[in-house]
Amino acid sequence: MRVFKLAALIPVTFLFIASSCITPRKLDKKIGEHYGNTIPEKGRKSDFISFRFENSIPESKLSSSAKTRNKVVPALFYWKWDLAQTATLNSMMPMSNFTSSFVTEANAKKLKEKLDGAVIDITITTNPGDFHLRDQGWLVYLLVAYIGKDKFYVDPVHTQFSVSYTVNYSSGEKKSGDLSTENINLKKTPRFFQSFKGMVSEYLTACDANIKLMAKYLASQLYTELVKE
Repeated sequence: MRVFKLAALIPVTFLFIASSCITPRKLDKKIGEHYGNTIPEKGRKSDFISFRFENSIPESKLSSSAKTRNKVVPALFYWKWDLAQTATLNSMMPMSNFTSSFVTEANAKKLKEKLDGAVIDITITTNPGDFHLRDQGWLVYLLVAYIGKDKFYVDPVHTQFSVSYTVNYSSGEKKSGDLSTENINLKKTPRFFQSFKGMVSEYLTACDANIKLMAKYLASQLYTELVKE
């Protein structure tokens, strides 16, 4: 909680107004700039692992953001706000990193040789890169001063990252299952004087790296289920 002199009200109020002016269109623009306004290739190819992504937005769009909460309570001596936008990323934006890391780990463990000709279909239904942009806070006016609190941050939509798999053996037998890990993307708050664009870009950069780690873990989990069962 913070206590401010009334003279400080103008810049703090300005920050609230500025954050509320970040429209879904502006958020999508920043996401596009981070990825160079280009949808990447599917990542590393494999002759025994295929990947299928279920996109909830048109494949030609990089992202689709929408306001999911817009609650403001303005009163004479008390303001409260709870604003949120949800950014849904094209599955290929971060997931090209997933395929490359998954195949690399599977090859390192020589999974192809151990499966003796079997092929694996991996289906990804959720995107760990999807995130919320949130602004929550309140102000109470007290004659010549006021107290208030404001939280502006980015956090992941999904707390878990799961994929399903089907192994097709040369004998005609099939084996299906699910792999799951905690979404290790963490809430990101802006650094001192950091812009909205910088905060989102840092979050997405960390997300790209984290997806590689999660892919490696899921590939190891698949190896354990198929080879060491």
